[in-house]
Amino acid sequence: MLSLTGHDNERIRGEAYYCVGYIPLTDSAYICSQEFLREGLADQSLFVQACCANVLKNFWPLEEETEAILTKLLSYHVMRMHSNELSGKLVYYASIALNYRGSAPAGPGDHAS
Repeated sequence: MLSLTGHDNERIRGEAYYCVGYIPLTDSAYICSQEFLREGLADQSLFVQACCANVLKNFWPLEEETEAILTKLLSYHVMRMHSNELSGKLVYYASIALNYRGSAPAGPGDHAS
């Protein structure tokens, strides 16, 4: 699954990041880290960015660097969300991740390969 995050097809990359972000390592951690998901937030594809933003709610509280990236993406795309469906999804998922107060595991897991 991790190798698919480097696939040429943006849909495959995005779904791979999303799936990896939901695989538990322990009761309190996932197999990937926020750092790994930040790589997806830096992808050129809005679809990949939205998938990563969506899964980041699992990693609350967010690390400062992750919050900064999500805030930047949110600020940039909030004005575009009505003209582009993917921008709207990214804004929605980034907002949820930044404001999530649920019972998700508090810390990232080890990055598996």
